[in-house]
Amino acid sequence: MIPAISKPNLTAGWGSTIVGPSAVRSFAMRAIDILDNGLTRRPGGFIRDEARSYAHRDVQVLSHRIANGLRAAGLQRGSRVGFYSPNSAIAFVALIGVLRAGAVWQPVHSRNPSRENIEFLAENRCEYLFHHSKLAADVEQIRRQVPTLKGVRCLDAGSDDGDDVDTWARTFPEVFPDDDHGAEDLAWVKATGGTTGRPKSIMISHRNAQALFATFQICMPLREGHVNLVAPPMTHGAGNIALSCLSSGGSIRCRPNVLRAGRYDAQR
Repeated sequence: MIPAISKPNLTAGWGSTIVGPSAVRSFAMRAIDILDNGLTRRPGGFIRDEARSYAHRDVQVLSHRIANGLRAAGLQRGSRVGFYSPNSAIAFVALIGVLRAGAVWQPVHSRNPSRENIEFLAENRCEYLFHHSKLAADVEQIRRQVPTLKGVRCLDAGSDDGDDVDTWARTFPEVFPDDDHGAEDLAWVKATGGTTGRPKSIMISHRNAQALFATFQICMPLREGHVNLVAPPMTHGAGNIALSCLSSGGSIRCRPNVLRAGRYDAQR
């Protein structure tokens, strides 16, 4: 039985954002529909790090532009998009853009051996890579050894590939046409830890993501205006938790090395 306190957060508005072809999907929803509902419920919420802050209403607009940019780069429904970055606000915004485009989030942990990351990206036919400027030195090796790549873009700074994501995305329209991906399409692909052997790929569908968000609300119902401090890597469970918080209207605060910083006010 769902606790009474969690019922409003669990389903409030989840069906209201489904329009057009999505309307026939009953209660099986796409991750972007659920995230849009959360962002719309609290437009003054935020995704923030030390360098940038995006209000939820701005996250939605910028994610539409990013989705249009990916489509212009030749990506289609189901295309895999790699993320090679520490936690950052623009990485989360770009992730929402990937989901909006019907593409697949494919994160790699920057502390993994380069060989493992390259094998994971290559085996899953990664077509586009978002990376952080701190990791630019590794990008050329990835570019050479992942033959399916159609494009590379630095998240936070200009590079030989062009402008940073924020600047690049603003050249595209602010409305992305509804993509007809559904609940059984892949939402993201993550690698296992590899503790018992070679890392394996975990396929997460949009239906799986919906179950994740709902289960989170059942087990940990959150009050209005909550802020999730993202300290562990977003490539792992922290990313799932952050998206779950967004789905219910919460905010995200990225902070490096917070576990060594002692008490911290996530609202700042």
